[in-house]
Amino acid sequence: MQHSFLMAILSIQQCNDLDNYYVSNNSPQRSPIKSNKGKYHMRTIVLATAVAMAATSATAIDLGYGLTMNTDVVAEHKFDAESTTMIINPELGYMTGKAEWTVGTTLSIWDDTNSFTLDNEFDHAPTLDFGVVYPVMGNLEFEAGTTYDFEAEERGELSAKFTFSF
Repeated sequence: MQHSFLMAILSIQQCNDLDNYYVSNNSPQRSPIKSNKGKYHMRTIVLATAVAMAATSATAIDLGYGLTMNTDVVAEHKFDAESTTMIINPELGYMTGKAEWTVGTTLSIWDDTNSFTLDNEFDHAPTLDFGVVYPVMGNLEFEAGTTYDFEAEERGELSAKFTFSF
């Protein structure tokens, strides 16, 4: 499944390269070459979202023994900034009683220069997010978390919060 997702992203990149070639090589000699940066962003975001929905599972995968694998693919287009990004957030969870312990990271797949960036993510050590969520009552939840940057070899800010839902 992941292979088809990556191939579709590479196909989107090839389409954008062809569009850039067409715009730059078929413009009249005296007119300035117009960038297609904003023109094809919406197509890119729609295609990337459709690929992400078709090629990946949007639900958690139960690995057994209380382990789950949750993965979110987030595609975002900012219209004023004319930027398109896509990230993937894999997260491993473990249930013990009522508490759910998690560890995950964020990987960039696509950036606003219309290029595939997932291969660059493995050129440096990752930053992992650690957390625990514990439901105190039906409408009260406790959450604690931190991060650890393996590149800088330092821990991020510790956080703790209670969420009361009504």
